[in-house]
Amino acid sequence: MKVNSDTNKEFHRLVAENAMDALIVCDEKLNLIYSSPATERIFGYTQNDVEGHSAFEFFHPEDLSAHKTRLEMLLNGKEFPSIEFRIKKKNGEYLWSEVSAKATQTTGGDRIIVVEARDITERKKAEEELRYSQKRFKQAQEVAHIGVWDWTVQKDILSWSEEVYKVFGFGADTVPSVEKFLERVHPDDLEFVKKSIDDALKGKPYDIDMRIIRIDGKTVWANATGEVEYDSEGKPFRFFGMFQDITERKKTDAALRESEGRYRAITESMADTMIEANLSGRITYINHIMPGLTREQVLESTVFDFVPPDQRTVVKNALEGVFKRGEVTSYESLGPGPNGKSRIYEVRVSPIYAGGQVISAVFLARDITERKELQEQLRKYSENLEELVAQRNVELNKTKEYLEQLIGRLPLALVAWDKEFKIKTWNPEATQMFGFSEQEALGRSPEDLFSPSQGSSIVNTIWNQLLKDGNANVIGENMTKDGKTIICTWTNMLLKDGNGNLEGVLSMIRDVTEKMKLEERLKEIAYSLSGVKGGESYLSGSVQNCLKIVFDLKSHGVKSLCIVRENPDSLVKDYSFEPENIVLLSKKPIKEYKAITDLQDVAITITKFLKNNG
Repeated sequence: MKVNSDTNKEFHRLVAENAMDALIVCDEKLNLIYSSPATERIFGYTQNDVEGHSAFEFFHPEDLSAHKTRLEMLLNGKEFPSIEFRIKKKNGEYLWSEVSAKATQTTGGDRIIVVEARDITERKKAEEELRYSQKRFKQAQEVAHIGVWDWTVQKDILSWSEEVYKVFGFGADTVPSVEKFLERVHPDDLEFVKKSIDDALKGKPYDIDMRIIRIDGKTVWANATGEVEYDSEGKPFRFFGMFQDITERKKTDAALRESEGRYRAITESMADTMIEANLSGRITYINHIMPGLTREQVLESTVFDFVPPDQRTVVKNALEGVFKRGEVTSYESLGPGPNGKSRIYEVRVSPIYAGGQVISAVFLARDITERKELQEQLRKYSENLEELVAQRNVELNKTKEYLEQLIGRLPLALVAWDKEFKIKTWNPEATQMFGFSEQEALGRSPEDLFSPSQGSSIVNTIWNQLLKDGNANVIGENMTKDGKTIICTWTNMLLKDGNGNLEGVLSMIRDVTEKMKLEERLKEIAYSLSGVKGGESYLSGSVQNCLKIVFDLKSHGVKSLCIVRENPDSLVKDYSFEPENIVLLSKKPIKEYKAITDLQDVAITITKFLKNNG
């Protein structure tokens, strides 16, 4: 279509008003004269908004200096390619724009600048995102030691990313080639790598590990993956992929294998049975093969297959506790054992974590059959022992009662003292002897029982002798509650606990007051018989011994005594004397007998009898 001069203006107006890009006309000072409708659509300004305003008002402050330089270039007749800078929108935001400008003259000779501006904000965002992605990709390659390679097979052109250069140790000026790559492959891996490349070009997967000898002589491990693109004829056209330094991973794998082997050796040498199972109870590992089963059979089974039916709910609850709540559970259960016999197991179920999630459960089963049998034996033994102890306690109680009765009949006061020499035990005979009740006696000291003249000295004597010999025997004057003086013999011994530690002193006390009086009377009788003071020493041994017998009889409770000359047994039989109340003495056979009730008279009578009869 031809545009004549009459329609020329209308034509240009239509072009300007319908253009996709903003068209702006400025004078030589860069004041805005005209803006197309696209200006309002892109930047939000109408013709009235911008007319008369300087274009510098709409530029980003950081770009002002560069725009002034460009204006001078335009006014001097120089052109420059399109540039990108920021223009402020009506709402105050800055919009990236691609701008081209040209200086010209109107028909009237006025110099103007025609500007074309295109919104490239989305493109700038995409470019920024691309730069960011490329930067992140490069960082990821550096961190993961991953490089990218691209081989145009038919033209034999190979390109490497920066990280591939680093893996080989090549400088940036090295021209990549398949030959250079193969030169750095470890000799022991070379044939494997070549075959893998040939297989990949024929359609097989390409994912291999190899050793690379770097330029500096260091050997590293690398993983290569790739895929092939084919042309329309089905021939390999492009082979590209990734190349990664996996040296540290290989070291980690080796360490893990060593660790796994070590722990496997430990678990397989354990006496306990260890089973790993999933949520459904399927066994994935066992350290000991169960009797009569192969490993394959066990790994095809579940933990429920090896417990009695009534125990399966317990096992199910343990599995749910492990996988749902991370709980550790313990229980006892029957299970298979040697020779087909059931055994008792103590089972502990624990979780195994990976990435913060429970991935399996470990059953650690310990055979406690012998322990249970021993516990049962101990229970039975304990029951028997309790029965024996009960029987023994009955016997001991009987013995205790007998001893208490026996001791109660002894004419002895029994007094136990603590380590401070304070009374802690006081028997009834002591009450009868001293007059103090048990309540009155407890806590008293020895001085309360001895006469004032003997108290402290005799206690020291007893204590020193106890420490030296372990026992002490003394005779002394004692005081009763009512102030009466009695003569007592004291037999004392140390009291110790089962470990030999001193607990106190036990005193056995006998009242010998009457005996002492009889001995004094004997001396008087002896004096009257001899007529000489101290003449008792001249009495015959028979008299002395006989008198001693009389005194001993008194102390043993004999209340009366008869002296007979013949057939003494008939005396008891004919006159029914109680045995404990009679003592039969015979020197020579005589017919008559005489009963005597006063022992002091007995002493005189016996003495005369023995002296007259020889």
